[in-house]
Amino acid sequence: MHRNRKHKRTISMKKEHSFPLAPLSVPEGLELRIFARIGREARKAAVRAYIFIGAGIAACLGSLLFLGQALVSQASASSAMQYLSVLFSDTGVALASWKEISLSIIESVPAETIGLFLLALFAALFLLQSLAKMSGKRAPAFRAA
Repeated sequence: MHRNRKHKRTISMKKEHSFPLAPLSVPEGLELRIFARIGREARKAAVRAYIFIGAGIAACLGSLLFLGQALVSQASASSAMQYLSVLFSDTGVALASWKEISLSIIESVPAETIGLFLLALFAALFLLQSLAKMSGKRAPAFRAA
């Protein structure tokens, strides 16, 4: 056979055998038990999600307190506040040497602490948004008879 030769196969979809199916017997209350189990599992998943989100929010708020204190202490220790006060008190000097003042402010600002503070803040806001979305949804309330 040549490898480029196309093979045409026809598949017959005729029913050659037919077997009668016996009706299935479903136990009494099976559907209700299935829905009750689905409801219990949905409620358990919702409780786990609330616990996870609550722990995340608590961790973010704790880190925000710690990082806020660190940010205040590092900002007061740096000379960024002095440069900012010159910027607002003597605008003529600030406009004349704006490049040097802006570079000095950028170098003296505690950027790592500000970045970590913003990261913790955005994580807390994201978790609060997730909590608000979850509060709008309710778990199904299937109860077993």
